[in-house]
Amino acid sequence: MNKYNHWIGKLFSKFNGGVNYAVTFGQTTYFSCDESIVPVWWHRHEDKHKEQYAKDGWIKFLSWYILQLLIKGYLNIDYEIEARQAAIPYGGPVIKSNNNPIGMILLGIFSAFIALIILGIKYGK
Repeated sequence: MNKYNHWIGKLFSKFNGGVNYAVTFGQTTYFSCDESIVPVWWHRHEDKHKEQYAKDGWIKFLSWYILQLLIKGYLNIDYEIEARQAAIPYGGPVIKSNNNPIGMILLGIFSAFIALIILGIKYGK
């Protein structure tokens, strides 16, 4: 499921300098913008994250994502490398540098926090 112009996507956008942003939790992607401006490659990138969640589950995905974020940095997270590779055949950019590693670490931690809230709401725990 994709949700566009969603407050979660917009919140993450603010933490990422106000650029259009998407974050995937489980099988739902929250975009900060309207569907009409989301290219196919971006959908493919986020769809790969959905596949990763389905394969590894919430706990493994988020714990491994955050651990790698802290140790290796955003661009070297295995899940992100795989998602970027999935997007390239659809015109996705080849990203080679991370201009704000501290910001990405904080964004990752914030992502985990929001995911836990979503899980709590979804499962009533």
